[in-house]
Amino acid sequence: MSPSPSPDPTVSTPRAAPAQTSGEFEALSELLLGREKQELKRLREQVEAYEVGAEEVSRVLPQAVTLASSRGAPLATALTPAVESALKESVRRDPRPLVNAVFPIIGPAIRKAIAEAFGRLLQSLNQTLDHSMSARALKWRMEALRTGRSFAEVVLARTLVYRVEQVLLIHAHAGLLLLQVRAPDVPSEDPAMVSGMLTAIQDFARDSFHVPAGESLNTLQVGELTVWVETSPLLTLAAVIRGQAPEAFRASLQAALENIHREQAFALETFTGDAAPFELARPHLESCLQSRFSVSHPKPTSTRLLLGLGLAILLLMTWAFFAMREKRRWAGYLERLRAEPGIVLTETGRRAGKFFVTGLRDPLSADPGQFLSEFQIDSNRLVSRWEAYQALAPPLVLKRARQLLQPPAGVETRIQDGILYAEGAAPAAWIEEARRRAAWVPGIQEFDGAGLVDASLTTEAARQQAIEKTVIFFDDGVHLVPGQEKILETLAARLIELQAATARAGQRRGVSVIGHTDKIGPDDYNQRLSRQRADCVVDLLQARGVTVGWLAPAGVGDTEPWLTNTPVPDQSRNRRVTFRVLANDSRPPSPPP
Repeated sequence: MSPSPSPDPTVSTPRAAPAQTSGEFEALSELLLGREKQELKRLREQVEAYEVGAEEVSRVLPQAVTLASSRGAPLATALTPAVESALKESVRRDPRPLVNAVFPIIGPAIRKAIAEAFGRLLQSLNQTLDHSMSARALKWRMEALRTGRSFAEVVLARTLVYRVEQVLLIHAHAGLLLLQVRAPDVPSEDPAMVSGMLTAIQDFARDSFHVPAGESLNTLQVGELTVWVETSPLLTLAAVIRGQAPEAFRASLQAALENIHREQAFALETFTGDAAPFELARPHLESCLQSRFSVSHPKPTSTRLLLGLGLAILLLMTWAFFAMREKRRWAGYLERLRAEPGIVLTETGRRAGKFFVTGLRDPLSADPGQFLSEFQIDSNRLVSRWEAYQALAPPLVLKRARQLLQPPAGVETRIQDGILYAEGAAPAAWIEEARRRAAWVPGIQEFDGAGLVDASLTTEAARQQAIEKTVIFFDDGVHLVPGQEKILETLAARLIELQAATARAGQRRGVSVIGHTDKIGPDDYNQRLSRQRADCVVDLLQARGVTVGWLAPAGVGDTEPWLTNTPVPDQSRNRRVTFRVLANDSRPPSPPP
């Protein structure tokens, strides 16, 4: 394409030229940037429509996680809070999925731990029981007391042939401890220090004694412990043994070493210092934790015979003691029944491993079963049969009389020589009925009621005395002293009861209500004031249900003071109202003026 000629500024340009130039520019832009524009348009439409989301992220996310994991721990650190929160929320909503996922791992581990614990317990019990009843056991007990160790430890030390206490798996080239297992109750030492010392000793022996290539230290004695060592090109297996292990045990170590080599070949070839992959070799090491104890079967000796005889005598004495104690308890129980009124024993004994008793029993007597606990006798071992009868023992006759006569409260009854005595206050109707019904009770020959008093008479006298002791106090006028309302309530109730009692008896009685004053003021004033106080009390009693015509108010002024034998009487005690019950009279009391 030839270049366009330069426009002449002197020549006028037509108006359609800009549109043509713009179209050519758009065509050129489309040729040069058309593909990029289309891609940007597509990306803009995807972003605006939110179509990038899940599908494309799902393709990139696994690669991103793998790349981030290979670069260290930042990804794990970032994801830890989110994973912990997700686990907590999952457990809160429903713990069953997590339990189902973990159970295949935890379940076998728990069962294995429980089985091992029971195995160790049974082994210890067997060792202790096998040596608990012999002269040698007594010697060992003395040794335990002397040394401060437990009896089980002494038995273990005296009967142990050998026991593998620790097994260590060490990398031969690096000298690093890969795995360690220990027998139960073996104190834990620093495994890294042990493996380092063992590697150093092996290097020292190899360098000092010019050991040929391919050979190494295989036995090491340390006090009561022996260390057996088995080696391979990449591993060293060391077993710490207490006692004398048989030579055949080396075969077990070699077999374990070969199995670990075969199963962990890749981990050994790529070992960089991480011992975690070798945890899979733990079963092979645990199979090397072997032990053996001596089992002796001594012949019977005189000591054992004496111990057996002593044990038999002890058992016989124990049986005799319990038998005698049971016999004494049974005899005490029978004596207690014989002493109880209303119980007669006819036959007692022991049959088919149980005690039995038969006899006669008054229904009002004590229950024989209530004495069993007193003598510690099991009710399931007692068979009893009782026939009913009426006993004439005085306590039971008196109890039967009280059930029949039902004496009221305040009446005491007793029996002596067949005579029933009754004393106290009772209604006249009950006294008459008791005289008649007492002869119905078996064992009572006579009824003595000389000590009985008609309760109605004593009640009326007591009520009259309580009324006449009542005092109502006033202030300077006709107003009650505070606290008198409760006294008025009680007085009104007693007056109503007295009125009802006299009406039932056909009597006509009344109560005089007497007003009093102190000596302050003229006599005529005090006379009127005392009458006003009596009228006030009559009105208060009438408001509480007492018949007003049954009360006779009167005023005596200051003529009857509260105290007369003191030089200065308490004037406040003279401002009062008292009461006096009038004698029987066929006429009603005079109405108040």
